[in-house]
Amino acid sequence: MTDFWLIEKKWYVTWHWDSITNFLYVYTVPYSNDQFIYDGKLVHQESTAKVNDMLNVRCLILRNISKLTISNDRFPNIQTLEIDSISTDVDYNQLNLILKLSSIQTIIINNEIDSELFFDILKKHQRKISIDIAYIDLMNMLRKRGFVAVQFKQVEQLKIAHFRLLESEKKDIISLCKVFPNMKRLIMNYSDSWQVIPILLWNLKKLPFLSMSTSDEMPLFQEMHESTILELLIEQSGGKLKKNNFYYEMSKYTFRLIID
Repeated sequence: MTDFWLIEKKWYVTWHWDSITNFLYVYTVPYSNDQFIYDGKLVHQESTAKVNDMLNVRCLILRNISKLTISNDRFPNIQTLEIDSISTDVDYNQLNLILKLSSIQTIIINNEIDSELFFDILKKHQRKISIDIAYIDLMNMLRKRGFVAVQFKQVEQLKIAHFRLLESEKKDIISLCKVFPNMKRLIMNYSDSWQVIPILLWNLKKLPFLSMSTSDEMPLFQEMHESTILELLIEQSGGKLKKNNFYYEMSKYTFRLIID
């Protein structure tokens, strides 16, 4: 009955076999979900259907990808690319075989990737793009390239996790601002200090939105009074903040700033 129903619907069935966990993943073609996990450790059985299997996929998650595991699957409509793990032997051209890198709108990097691949993705990307990455991974990639004199002006949103001011040098933060000069939204989660805010405001002249949060174990502003914090921010912002040109939301663990 199931086979007949699938035939009547003109649906095809393909599968992926995970030899490690002994799971069998079966799905219809074209794949109907908008998110797909592309795992290099799975055995991929390509569909014989005369359609593109992955037209509906908008978010692609890459996991355990190496030069040897890249197959002929095509993901032409990807808007969000999430990289869990990818080998250093994969370059821009090889990754571009399975998706159109120049069309992605958001890239999420869960683990440090090869700095050359990261730079190539951004250098060859002409559209507006958002980046979601851990602070230490981003800084490691930038340091490997020696903070070369490059600007990625198309990056309009940068979401950073686990920022640590005490482990950073002021010059590195300034260099980071120079690499992404056109940021419109900067989101810093699990940060350890609000004291980086004046440095960011001074060096990111076009930044209208800043959000910062910390963990529940460590208040962002310690015991400082709200008025004292605002006075310091205005004083140290290099003229970017004035008493009537910004709006803010502040709590024990979060701070959001919107600048007119």
